[in-house]
Amino acid sequence: MASSSIDRTQNSRFCKEGLIPSEATGTHKINNIGEVMGSVREVEGKEEFEEEIREGTVVMQFHAEWCQPCKVLAPRFEAASDRAGGRWCRVSVDTLDADTLNKYKIQSVPTLIKFVDGAVETVVMGRTANDILSEVRNGR
Repeated sequence: MASSSIDRTQNSRFCKEGLIPSEATGTHKINNIGEVMGSVREVEGKEEFEEEIREGTVVMQFHAEWCQPCKVLAPRFEAASDRAGGRWCRVSVDTLDADTLNKYKIQSVPTLIKFVDGAVETVVMGRTANDILSEVRNGR
């Protein structure tokens, strides 16, 4: 299997490990307010970021336009979101203030954080794309 995709077995593991809610499995599900789920949503700025993580489960990728590992991860992150469903977002560290970055201990990019109702549940920081997606799949 190519490292850039996640099969249904891994999708089930995402649910079992709690990375995504079980009701969001499959591709492009519709949530209860009619939004398409499973595609990566670009978030800009502190206010939009805080609103996005406030309720429910979301996997957030912190990235920077100048970061080569972030560019490598981007299509794999998109593919994972399409396969797994749920809410997956990306935010550029350049659009967030220092207080927000410090609050979530963003020290390198790319960093992935799984938030549940605004609380940090899982953090994967500063590794290669394959390592990051492997850790996300394994629920670490």
